[in-house]
Amino acid sequence: MEQTFVIIKPLGLQNFLVEIMGALRKVGTIVRRELKPVTRGLIEAHYAEHSGKSFFHRLPEYYEGETVLALVLEGPDVIARVRAIVGPSDPRKSEAGQVRHLVLTKWRDGKDGWSKIELATSGVDNLVHASDSPEAAEREIALWFPA
Repeated sequence: MEQTFVIIKPLGLQNFLVEIMGALRKVGTIVRRELKPVTRGLIEAHYAEHSGKSFFHRLPEYYEGETVLALVLEGPDVIARVRAIVGPSDPRKSEAGQVRHLVLTKWRDGKDGWSKIELATSGVDNLVHASDSPEAAEREIALWFPA
């Protein structure tokens, strides 16, 4: 049975928790979940492979002191299934029904959400993180849920 790791980030946790959890439950079984306060060291270790990217410096600043929901899901082909339901990193490229599309649905009129849409499309908080490979899932689960 394959496992994967998912983080429901602050924007998702505060605005779309019910929708995100419903979508995830359709593609896998949640075998572990925990609200986690984020430290600078934890977020830097988690996103270490992105250290050279333009948005990396914003990650510790944004996440430090925030709370996220860390999840481990299990099921057949769960990594690919979760990635499919989550959608592309850039919500503007997502489709209706994908988790990251929720931010565009809620704030598309721009009345109170342009800053949230900008945040979600900048690579900083696009509602969720999902492991992209078995190796990443193993590393991330060990990082967020140490033995």
